Amino acid sequence: MWQTVLLLIIGAGALWKGATYVVDGSIRLARFFNVSMLLIGLTIIAIGTSLPELWVGIFAALDGSPALSFGNIIGAGMMNMCVVLGIGAIVSPVKIKASTLRGEIPFVFLAIALVWLLALDGVVDRFDGILLVISYCALFTIIYIQARKEDAHGSIWQRVGTMVKKGKEGYLFRSIMLITGGIVLLIVGGKFAVSGGSALAESWGGAPLIIGITLVSVGTVLPEIITAVVSSREHVENLNVGSVIGGMVFNFLFVIGIVSIIREISVSQTLLWREFPVLIAIVLLAVSLLRSGATLRRWEGAVLIGVYVLYIVYLLIATPSIFV
Repeated sequence: MWQTVLLLIIGAGALWKGATYVVDGSIRLARFFNVSMLLIGLTIIAIGTSLPELWVGIFAALDGSPALSFGNIIGAGMMNMCVVLGIGAIVSPVKIKASTLRGEIPFVFLAIALVWLLALDGVVDRFDGILLVISYCALFTIIYIQARKEDAHGSIWQRVGTMVKKGKEGYLFRSIMLITGGIVLLIVGGKFAVSGGSALAESWGGAPLIIGITLVSVGTVLPEIITAVVSSREHVENLNVGSVIGGMVFNFLFVIGIVSIIREISVSQTLLWREFPVLIAIVLLAVSLLRSGATLRRWEGAVLIGVYVLYIVYLLIATPSIFV
């Protein structure tokens, strides 16, 4: 039992450290190419901090437990909207531009709605997965184009040429090595997290879905939490909000898409009519709080965290087999 818990802790730690390296390397690259913090958050940071969910999903599918990955995505989505934004607001009130509320946040609803519609027949199969991945590529392109309009910088290749002439190609090399090392840790951590989560589900008598929503999602969202704390302390709110929005879209479309391509996912009616509505309600709550003055204040961040805690308590009470 303790060996299983230790395995899960090691996996979560490797995921956290690996994602930290990936994010650090990604930020260095973004600064190298001179793009805005919002664009960094929506793209590079969102994908970098969501890599744990991707690796957990891949290994879960290969191990025959795709429901663990599906639960992880649902749980990670709730933690992103409640805990990540909440902690960021408590550290420093989160400000958000009206253009982001109108332009990027609707994509979160679209991503969740598309997965829900495809899962109504009780399964997300390979065809659905291909559709989800294509949808992500399309939405990613739209988000990138919208965010890039705020940027004013020269050609990327001109930037590379200038840095090489100045003898700063080592900066680029170190950034790539950070990302590479981080990905290796993510692979190892993803394997450990899935093995530990599946073992806990079996020993406690809990369903892999529930373990994914609770324990595994906590481990995979650690990178987002760290990013939220750092960005809020540095008063770079757009990085925090951008990573949450981009990460939600990446998880629901790309990660679930890849997992279902590897192995089809059976979706329970409980998930469709309990977890999905709760997630939508949480997203609506977060958006409504952000719209009230375009700032997420400290007490509002505390409310979001409280909502998440209440949901987890309800989930544990409603699933007594988890204590067996």
